[in-house]
Amino acid sequence: MKAMRVLRVMRSLREVRLLLNSLMGSVKPLLWTVIIITGVNFMFGICFVQSIAAFRHDNFKGGGDADGQQGVDYSSWASVPQAMYTLFKVSTGGVSWGEVSDPLLLLGWQTFGIFLLYIA
Repeated sequence: MKAMRVLRVMRSLREVRLLLNSLMGSVKPLLWTVIIITGVNFMFGICFVQSIAAFRHDNFKGGGDADGQQGVDYSSWASVPQAMYTLFKVSTGGVSWGEVSDPLLLLGWQTFGIFLLYIA
């Protein structure tokens, strides 16, 4: 009698085992996807942080703002981790990409074009 109950429980667990096998099989591709997205965000983040740093170094040597750059908020691109977080928010809809791209548009069309390439 007990053997029959155990057999019945084992048969009903076949679906659970199949579900767990499928879930465990998708962990490896998920991990690689996260690594690729992080790598892409890292590369674009470096590009934008470097562009802003070079722009600020070239234009703000005298300590004052040049070309009417007063009040431009570069805080989204202050460091590589901050830039990666900003790119993640932009790509997942956490923040409007138009708000974040305005400082990049002031740098020039090349940097803005790279940002549009990332968004596309």
